[in-house]
Amino acid sequence: MKRILILLALIGTVVSSVTAQDRVRERDLIGTSWEMVFDLEEEGGNLFERMALSAVSGILDEVHVRFDFEDDGELYVWADAFDIEVDEEDETRWNINKHGQLILGETEHFEADDTLFMMEDGLLVPHKMERGKWVREDSIYLKEVRR
Repeated sequence: MKRILILLALIGTVVSSVTAQDRVRERDLIGTSWEMVFDLEEEGGNLFERMALSAVSGILDEVHVRFDFEDDGELYVWADAFDIEVDEEDETRWNINKHGQLILGETEHFEADDTLFMMEDGLLVPHKMERGKWVREDSIYLKEVRR
């Protein structure tokens, strides 16, 4: 019985470490560009919601938001929609907290409202504070496009 409990504890430790988020590191960001990806496919609960989200998803395919991470915490945010550049660039700041979570500053076109990003499978995935816990946002993530 004792061996089974130890084996279960070991399996639980391995599974939780495999599914856990990785720390965001400066070397992963400095000199890189990341694009915001909108993934609404899994959000709809019924046929009507899925149809509406499909239409919205088609529109969001024409919206591009790029984040260029520079050293010393500088961040440039570029946004365009339907091939019309919204603004040349917005400059803001970024930092990584002691838990290895990325925090982005706000710009005229981007608000970070209680959001932090964690690295998951090479993607920067936003998490929002809900009821005292960080909850993963499933419909948006940042994907590296240039190093």
